[in-house]
Amino acid sequence: MQGDFHSIFKGTGLEFDDVRPYQYGDDIRTIDWNVSAKGHGTFVKTFREEKEQTIF
Repeated sequence: MQGDFHSIFKGTGLEFDDVRPYQYGDDIRTIDWNVSAKGHGTFVKTFREEKEQTIF
């Protein structure tokens, strides 16, 4: 059963969360080329971490 739990943790999940400025060490595969092409710097995509909640 799944619910509407929103994780505060950032991760490598599939659900897009936000874009933020590129920082040294970020994976270049996460660069958002469409946003970066606007000329305001390099930006990377962040994703929500996928976790399962244990319910007893």
